[in-house]
Amino acid sequence: MKVLSIGFGFVGKAYAIYLKENGNEVFVLTNGDKTKDDSKRYGFSEPQKGDSFDAAIIAVPTPTKNNKFDPSILEDAVAKAIKFSSKNIIIKSTIAPGTTRNLKEKYAKTEFYFYPEFLEAKNPIGGVFNQKIIVFGNDKWSNEKIAFIKELFKMKDIETTDYETAETVKYVHNLWLASNISFWNSMLRTSSKKVDFELILRQVHKSEYFGTHPWKVGGAYGGECIPKDVLAYAGQIKDENEYKQFILGIDRVNKKVALEEKK
Repeated sequence: MKVLSIGFGFVGKAYAIYLKENGNEVFVLTNGDKTKDDSKRYGFSEPQKGDSFDAAIIAVPTPTKNNKFDPSILEDAVAKAIKFSSKNIIIKSTIAPGTTRNLKEKYAKTEFYFYPEFLEAKNPIGGVFNQKIIVFGNDKWSNEKIAFIKELFKMKDIETTDYETAETVKYVHNLWLASNISFWNSMLRTSSKKVDFELILRQVHKSEYFGTHPWKVGGAYGGECIPKDVLAYAGQIKDENEYKQFILGIDRVNKKVALEEKK
């Protein structure tokens, strides 16, 4: 297929390479000078006026303002994809639940899919060829749509669901990781100093109900996505209830631990 990849950062680069390696003709559109030069080094060309595409993959930043998702960069990317007559748009950016449906309502003639991103920072390009979490969201699935996705990404088996469920998967994943480390940090700091916490970790992790955690207990979780996602998800919860406060509590614990680390 002829594919337009909008964005060539952490996620966009990995999927542009993945789609190209799987036999698609991929063009890259990006605003940044560094990412534009990077895409050329990988052998990608820019789309030209009058080009049309079977699909557009959108992997652009989704910043937050006042801890709420800012859709402006995404909406600009969607408008560019439609300008190039992209028949199908697959969104890879992490967005607030309901965003894809709003775009579908605005651009009814364009088919939208949401495909959450789960790439590890240490090896994003390698990870995209060995994906474990594969789920696609659409407003109304059909055999033709499923066949299109399988052919584009060269996948034999995919999980299909609605927009909102697919959009929420990434938040659940990242908030679970965040709550995990905040929980262990809270237990560490509220236990007696006589307690051998490393022994507790070793023993508890033997249980089938627990898995080992990627971060060392005692430090804050960092990076760009997880801290942002915790607050962005809390920001879209309208009710000021216990559930929202629980999610915000995850962030408060982490910020407290981060301050301790600086001292």
